[in-house]
Amino acid sequence: MAEYHSLDSANWFTRTFNPSNIFVAITSLSSIFGFLLVIKIPFSDDAKLFALFLIILIVVLLAYIYYYHITKPYKYAICSSYMHQVNHILRDHLAKVEEAFKSGSLNRKTEGENFISTMEQCLTITANMFDVLTGRRCGVAYKQLILDDKHPRPYLKTVARDYRTRDHRKYTAEEGTIHCIDDNTDFYDLFFGKNQCSNYFFENNLPKLWKKGLNPSNRPYKNSSFKLAQKEPELYQWGDHLGLQLLKSWPLQYKSAMVFPIRFGSVLRFPPHDEPHAHPMKYSGFLCIDCGSKNVFNDRLQIDLGAALADLFYIFISQYAFILLEHSNSAEK
Repeated sequence: MAEYHSLDSANWFTRTFNPSNIFVAITSLSSIFGFLLVIKIPFSDDAKLFALFLIILIVVLLAYIYYYHITKPYKYAICSSYMHQVNHILRDHLAKVEEAFKSGSLNRKTEGENFISTMEQCLTITANMFDVLTGRRCGVAYKQLILDDKHPRPYLKTVARDYRTRDHRKYTAEEGTIHCIDDNTDFYDLFFGKNQCSNYFFENNLPKLWKKGLNPSNRPYKNSSFKLAQKEPELYQWGDHLGLQLLKSWPLQYKSAMVFPIRFGSVLRFPPHDEPHAHPMKYSGFLCIDCGSKNVFNDRLQIDLGAALADLFYIFISQYAFILLEHSNSAEK
């Protein structure tokens, strides 16, 4: 089985002094040296024209290298390996559960723990994949959507996270915390299909979105994790005198986020706000991918990747729930 590494295991020297970075440094110094030669040394007009051509060529090459480095298309080739690993883990877990059900050895309590462990493993692989794609440390979580008669509004519970964020996000240590869907802009918009968020929520600058919501003419940005952090975002007061919104503190450990619904519906339809329990689509929850830096996600390439993972988790969770339902029915007979 292939090994999957995140940025934690990458060597700083290897990442910094790789052939691509060395080439960029050499070409940059060459262009600067050539420019100085053109200015200081008396060349013929033809020589100056040729030197200028070389400088322009180097600048164009540097721009291409920069664009290639930012988009990182070569890194998407490794996504199939990560996706393959996630598929294997989920498939093997379903096979074990089905075998335990048929043999009569299925223990619901133990199996619940195994389910969380499997999800954490898959979410960690997913986080490592986005680490490589973005060049930043990313976090991934599965939040279960719950609709019951005890609560008038839908709410969410964090069922599993990748290993790193599970251990380091202190304000989410209490995984049983209820997140009302109305208190979260991303989940609310996806569940009710608002603000063109029918298939995904994408925001590369959450602090900017929050500041934008301070304007009475705009919708405020809501996030129930502010309550867990026990702190709201703050602006510098002196910035008001200059007409500026300068952020003083941001209590969340992520500033960019992508959220994908884990659901199925033959037709894309949404319930009215006052009838959330009448949702026409089958919902499991949400796949959340975030990062502590701003402007790290690619809305052209990474959205489809996240949506594909959400679909994969839906197949696994729905089949897993079906096996447990059969187990419950057989136990009642």
